[in-house]
Amino acid sequence: MAEDIRRKIHRGELRPGDQLPSTRQLMEHYDVGNNAILSATTRLEAEGWIECHQGRGRFVRDRACQPPFRPSTERLPSSVPFPQATTRRRPKPGLPVPE
Repeated sequence: MAEDIRRKIHRGELRPGDQLPSTRQLMEHYDVGNNAILSATTRLEAEGWIECHQGRGRFVRDRACQPPFRPSTERLPSSVPFPQATTRRRPKPGLPVPE
């Protein structure tokens, strides 16, 4: 969803000052839950693509404030380690414990 909104801003389909659809409308359009919308819009705001105003909505920022558009097809360099899980899940009672 965040990638799609970035692409729309980059192409000019969403212009500076345009208001994004409501959370409910975004949930219906992208067929995702509230947490996915919150995560994507928080990321877009942190990256400088949109600004959020409590009670007013989310708006596309001025292009001068926006970062350069880079599609997410870029790969991390091999020198960047992949994060490892730091906790182990507890096995459910009655199931065999893996060795």
